Amino acid sequence: MNKSLKVILTHLQNASENAIKASFLKEDYTAYLHYGISLTLATMGICVSELIALKKRDLIPCGDYYKLHLTLKGDVEHAPLVPKYLSDFLLHFIQICKPFLKEDDFIFTTFVFINKAIYREYVSEIISKIAKKCGVGKKISAHSLRATAASLLHIN
Repeated sequence: MNKSLKVILTHLQNASENAIKASFLKEDYTAYLHYGISLTLATMGICVSELIALKKRDLIPCGDYYKLHLTLKGDVEHAPLVPKYLSDFLLHFIQICKPFLKEDDFIFTTFVFINKAIYREYVSEIISKIAKKCGVGKKISAHSLRATAASLLHIN
């Protein structure tokens, strides 16, 4: 994993862990959301349009693991296995942040109680802001996170 991405994911992970408080605030949801978006993109190698379309029903139990149901370009169905650390995070995110989530609701939304998917520009904006906040000088984008996942697959 490249150094810039590691710095960003560590920062986001710390922010999301610090968000576990007795009183759940908007900032706490934002910390979980940003980490979840970045971790999912970097781990699964999916594009932003696939990420923003994810619904609770797309996280499918498969024995001890989960699969992520995706509809790719050309309406091609795909269901890759999700690494345990990511499925654990997503299940925790849903349990803590969205316990009311229905099967047909979006996982990633800008606001906790509104079932409206995040938009592409929002994803780009948060990744850029987080990279800047972490002192990463080079431009980091959603596509950079996707490319990292592809690179990791080639290494392994």
